[in-house]
Amino acid sequence: MQQKYPKIFPFYRLFYTLFSGGFFLLIIWWFVEKHENSYLFELNVVFKFMGTILFIAGLSLTGWSVWRYGFAEFTGINSFLKTENTKLKESPALNTSGINAWVRHPIYTGIVFAMLGLLFLLPTIMTLSAIIITCIYLEIGIRLEERKLIEEFGVQYIEYRKKVKKVIPLVY
Repeated sequence: MQQKYPKIFPFYRLFYTLFSGGFFLLIIWWFVEKHENSYLFELNVVFKFMGTILFIAGLSLTGWSVWRYGFAEFTGINSFLKTENTKLKESPALNTSGINAWVRHPIYTGIVFAMLGLLFLLPTIMTLSAIIITCIYLEIGIRLEERKLIEEFGVQYIEYRKKVKKVIPLVY
């Protein structure tokens, strides 16, 4: 994309953020508007507690990761702050410390944990369907992102990928 469309490339991140955010809001609206009340399993205090903890931990991890990566950079808002004459800073170093020593995509980890928490809090077919759709969407995002990271960091990222799981520590 950078080679084919150099003038609009700086805005791809903002476009992606707006597209995925809008799509997410549409799913939330559909979810709330059309949700059924027949549960897959009986709710009890343990499920509610586990669900609440996973949901809050997932949202916290997602928010913290976005903030740590740089909110303006991550969302693409910074594309409006750069002028044509501004030199783009050099590529950052590959971060393999902190949470990135456990998973390569901590934002997605947070989303998965939050969705699992939601399943414990609202155990319906719709919740399960939303989780499946989200996981498919995240897997596509991971593949595209990793292609970009391999281009940016080369062998260093390939070696990192061999050692650290994508989303769930020690599992996946």
